[in-house]
Amino acid sequence: HIKNSERAWLMVDLEWAPGFSSPQDTANESFEPFTSVPFRLRCSNDGGTPCWIIEKRGCAQIVDSVPAKPDLQKMHTMQFSPEPIKSGKESIPTNGAMGCRGHLNDSQTLIMYGVVRYRDVFSEDRETFWGYYWKLGHGPGLPRLAEPDYTKRS
Repeated sequence: HIKNSERAWLMVDLEWAPGFSSPQDTANESFEPFTSVPFRLRCSNDGGTPCWIIEKRGCAQIVDSVPAKPDLQKMHTMQFSPEPIKSGKESIPTNGAMGCRGHLNDSQTLIMYGVVRYRDVFSEDRETFWGYYWKLGHGPGLPRLAEPDYTKRS
């Protein structure tokens, strides 16, 4: 019980990259429709001890309905190098772009999800899953996905 009260608890927030408020319709190298999702990923340690981020992974998908579970095979590495985070502090934001095939239409949802893996001072590997969505005409913000497998922590 004491370990859980003192351990690191990593929180993850996704927002549009500075200067963007929606995904960008484009084409891939084969001139097929492609959607680019410019993002800023923020991680903060809300726990009582420091931690070290080991890996950040994520992906974007256009779906007709949100799957109950994230497809871990679709995720790509967003950060390769380890990163320490003190208790009560935020990491350096990760800026980049995720992409997926196709262009979003009115009946579809763009989902962005991933996992941040980290190690705490108790030498335990932990992970925080994150998930967000966006729909055409929705507005500039990115709401969190409500499905539990997109928001779990261990």
